[in-house]
Amino acid sequence: MELNLKKVNSKLVEIVFHKDSIELKYGSMSDKKEDIINSQSKIFYSVKSAYNFLLINNLLEEAIPPLVGIKEFAEILGWDKARISTKYSRQKSGKKVKDPLPQPIQILAATPIWTLKQALRYKEQIKGE
Repeated sequence: MELNLKKVNSKLVEIVFHKDSIELKYGSMSDKKEDIINSQSKIFYSVKSAYNFLLINNLLEEAIPPLVGIKEFAEILGWDKARISTKYSRQKSGKKVKDPLPQPIQILAATPIWTLKQALRYKEQIKGE
């Protein structure tokens, strides 16, 4: 499993989890430094240290992105809830719709959930036409 963390000021931070070790990669893109950690205590200490370093330096990306439901998606688009709900229902039932909504990342209690990024991209997509 590989955990990629964001680049800030051309610094790369990456943690690669292997079956019996963790590889920490950090440094600049041209001068990448690598450490291989093998013992469990070193792994725990290294992950804790890496996490603290990333947290202190604001390098962690959000684990759960901001999410929106129908109400929030409609507000972003400047639509009422009924319009987006109807569009989603028609699209879901297989009817052809102009500018189909993005695929929700999850359905909770029959309510579609999108990421905020999906909603903003969709707004840009329909705005550009």
